[in-house]
This record gives sequence, C-alpha cells and structure tokens, in this order.
Amino acid sequence: MIKYQGMCCVALGMLLLMAVGCAKKSKKPDGLPDLHPLSVKLVYDDGTPVEEASIQLSNTDKSLTQRWVSGGKTDNQGNAIIRTHGEFPGAPTGNFKVIVNKEEVITDDSSYPPRITARYNHVEKQYTTVQNTPLLVDVKPDTKSVELKVGKKVREAIAGPPG
Repeated sequence: MIKYQGMCCVALGMLLLMAVGCAKKSKKPDGLPDLHPLSVKLVYDDGTPVEEASIQLSNTDKSLTQRWVSGGKTDNQGNAIIRTHGEFPGAPTGNFKVIVNKEEVITDDSSYPPRITARYNHVEKQYTTVQNTPLLVDVKPDTKSVELKVGKKVREAIAGPPG
C-alpha cells in the first residue's frame, strides 16, 4: 500500500511538472509598443506609504487610436510594479495622467450574500479621476521609477449606491 501511494505521488508530481512546463505564455497583442520597466511609489504628503492602492496610467495623447491599459497595485511600502494589460511588465513611452484609488468596503456579514453598507476612499477625490488628477508621469526608456504624493490621508465616503 505504501509503495502504491509513493508511486501515485511521483506520478502526480510528474503530471504537475508537465502541466507547468507546457503552459503557454500569453502572446503579446499585435501592435503592443515597446514597454519600459516602471515602478511607482505612492506616499501621502507626510511620507506615509499608500498601501493597497490601485494605480492606472491614462495616456494624455488623444490622437492614439489604440489604448494600452497600464497600472498596478501598491504593496505595504507603497510600491507598485506597472504592467500593461495586467500581464506584460512595463509601460509604453508617453505622457500619462495617474489615477489612484484606495477603497475600503464595509459589509454586513449577517446577511447572505454579505451586503455592502458603505464605501470609502483613502486618497483625496482629485486623484481618483482622469479629469481631475494632477499627477503626471512621463515614461521614457530611462524612466525606471517615480515617487508620487497623493495629498493627505482621508476617509471620504464614496457617493452613490453601494456596490
């Protein structure tokens, strides 16, 4: 019996290795421009890192017909590695507005499914929309990292119905 279990474990391990080895990497989409490694550090005005915030880069060149979605999520030190289409490391060359959101969701867990009762953003509202954000990044081949300040830490209710 023990010999049989050992053989099963070895066979399962080999199958897993084959599956991982055979997994295809995603092909880059047609027209995807060269991407340049970019990390972004988000801090509040007092220097405190903005943890677990989402970052989105929005190209300011309106003449582009193809939009490439680039962004990331900060870690507990406020650092994010930017990826394009969530999978390809780096961002294309260009001037970008930077949109930042750090959302807190409060739920009522006594109901099933849990019901959202409130939502809050922890960055000032001006940084959360492409129309109002003052944050800009100029991505060039030699731009490796940038640090951006997002004002003071806030806890503002997000208007509109929860969800």
